[in-house]
Amino acid sequence: MVFDAVGMLPSSSKRRLLKENGTFVTVKGPPGKGDFVAGVANLRRALESRQLRIVIDRSYPLDRIVDAHGYVEKHHKRGNVTVTIG
Repeated sequence: MVFDAVGMLPSSSKRRLLKENGTFVTVKGPPGKGDFVAGVANLRRALESRQLRIVIDRSYPLDRIVDAHGYVEKHHKRGNVTVTIG
């Protein structure tokens, strides 16, 4: 499963990243479409069953949030960028 949380993944990447029976879910899906709802349900099941591998590229403390945004805007990240609070 690939979950595009930003809605900017190119179509060519979708095909390359998914296995034959893989599922692609994006936040940009048209509202009310069954495939989007089903995809989110699949995402939930994958999270609950611990079958989903979450990739963290970099983590920044809150006082460096400007640096985190700058890194994301360069479009070179290979996973999630997190901001830690506290």
